[in-house]
Amino acid sequence: MQGLMLFAATVALSGAGPKPASIKVDTSKVVNVVAWAKDAGRLVEQWYPKVVEILGSEPEKRPAIRLVFAPTDGVAGTSGATIHVNTDWIMRHPDDRGMIVHELVHVIQAYPKYDPGWLVEAIADYIRWWRFEPKPVGVPRSLARASYRDGYRTAGAFLAYVEHQHPGTIKGLNDVLRKGTYVEDTFETLTGAKLDDLWSAFVRAWEAQAKVG
Repeated sequence: MQGLMLFAATVALSGAGPKPASIKVDTSKVVNVVAWAKDAGRLVEQWYPKVVEILGSEPEKRPAIRLVFAPTDGVAGTSGATIHVNTDWIMRHPDDRGMIVHELVHVIQAYPKYDPGWLVEAIADYIRWWRFEPKPVGVPRSLARASYRDGYRTAGAFLAYVEHQHPGTIKGLNDVLRKGTYVEDTFETLTGAKLDDLWSAFVRAWEAQAKVG
C-alpha cells in the first residue's frame, strides 16, 4: 500500500555507535542453518548501534548476546540477552531476517518489567517494520475493529504515525519504560494528546490512505 510509506522514517541511521559486549552464535544442535546463523550474528552486530540510536539509550551493562539455533516452538524468543531461534521456521522462511531485529530490540530494551506488553512489542515491531524491513506489511487495511492494545504490527504502525507526527516519542517511551515509570498519560506528556485521541487520529489517517493506496 503506497500510503503506508507516509509514516516511514525519513532520517537515515548512522550505524555508528556502541557495540554489544560480545556476540556468540550457537549452532551446536543443528547443521543445516549454519550459514544463515552466521549472517544473523552479523546482522545483530550491524543493527545493535542502530537500535540504540532509535531508542536513544542502551542498557547500563552492554549485553553479551547469544543466538541459539535449534528446533523449538514458535518463531523466536528472547530471555535476557539470549535469543532462541526456531530452525524449523528458518527452513520454511529463509528470508525472515526481520525477526532477528525484533528480538534484538528486546535485548536492548532490557526493561525491568514487560508492561504494558502491547507497547513493548509495538516498539520492537516499529523498528522491524518501519526501520529495517523494506516496507511495512501485515497491518489490516481497515482498523475499525483493531486497537493499539493488539500490539505487534498494528501497534507498530500506530507508533510509526505518532513518531512521524511527534518526533522523539519513541525515545521518550523507551526512557520511561526503562525506568519502569510508564503510565498511559505518558503519551500526553510526550505529544500533548491523549493516547486514545492519538489512536483515533491514526485510524482516520490510515483509512484515508487505504482508500487511495
